[in-house]
Amino acid sequence: MSSKANTSIVLFDLDGTLVDSAPDFIRVLEQMRRRDNLPLLDPVRVRNTVSNGSRALVTLAYDMLPHEAGFE
Repeated sequence: MSSKANTSIVLFDLDGTLVDSAPDFIRVLEQMRRRDNLPLLDPVRVRNTVSNGSRALVTLAYDMLPHEAGFE
């Protein structure tokens, strides 16, 4: 007697332990800054900020703090 199990799984790797997603974030921030006619950031700075979350990336990308107008 054999049985097949259908298994679905979704993994969230928010700190880069399983997958290095920093290159994706670097690419997106480069696209955003080009669109806004801003100079590109050092990719090392972006990589070092990725695990601090989206607010930290927005702060880095646009030199804005969460309480400032336009941050959201």
